[in-house]
Amino acid sequence: MANELLEAAKREADSLRAMLAKDPVFQKLQIVQKLIDSYEAFDAMDRAKPITAAARSPKAASVARPGTKLAQVENLVIVHTISTGLRATSGQLLPIVVNAGIELGGQVPAKTLSSMLSNSSRLNNLPGHGYGPAEWGESPGPGAEKDKTPADLLADVSSNTSHVPQGPMLVHQTGGN
Repeated sequence: MANELLEAAKREADSLRAMLAKDPVFQKLQIVQKLIDSYEAFDAMDRAKPITAAARSPKAASVARPGTKLAQVENLVIVHTISTGLRATSGQLLPIVVNAGIELGGQVPAKTLSSMLSNSSRLNNLPGHGYGPAEWGESPGPGAEKDKTPADLLADVSSNTSHVPQGPMLVHQTGGN
């Protein structure tokens, strides 16, 4: 009888997984989870590599505290650029940041955003292409290199969906500065 219950429970679990796979919110969760897994892998590789004083840059020493505006902006920009596969200029990123509900201080919010992006240790700027994850190095991004659309890139990330996540829905604000 225990085997029959186990088999019934497994069938029910399979049925629930099939239903969840069709849900756009669950599909977005799968994409975000793969993004998290990728960054955790990068973090593990970084921790495994010893950093010499000569290799350490001033930017590498500054890491945004979780929950701060800088951390929120960095996370949003990284998710946006990875989901599109392309770098973005601060002018392209400003409406995305504002639509996500992140309030930028200063007299000129565009200058505040540019300063945040320029001083980020997680992002770098490729002249003529804009900001992207530092891991991309001098590459304009995988979308530019392969002439893929954002939908193609997301399909590569998650074979279950071509749903493009919207930046504002991926940002969780915890207050911050």
